[in-house]
Amino acid sequence: MRNGVEALGLKLLAPNESKLDQVTPIWIPEGIDGDKIQQALLNDYNIEIGTGFGKFAGKIWRIGLMGESSKSEYVLKLLSAFEEILPKEGLK
Repeated sequence: MRNGVEALGLKLLAPNESKLDQVTPIWIPEGIDGDKIQQALLNDYNIEIGTGFGKFAGKIWRIGLMGESSKSEYVLKLLSAFEEILPKEGLK
């Protein structure tokens, strides 16, 4: 997941030495409507992701990697969805 996120040009919240395997927090790129992307993932791809709380509200997405969502086919589906959606919303 982390390598795929970085390959898409997205930035991870935590460096590798501080990461949790169960959740991958990703900075929402500047100029991107995080809520719009979250809804598109849910409505168009049936993928649900979370957003940040407190000081991270509206600034990060939280990708859960537990149970079914930790399987490689889920990770690839999510990364492919990001690859399709983000350029349409202005990510270069």
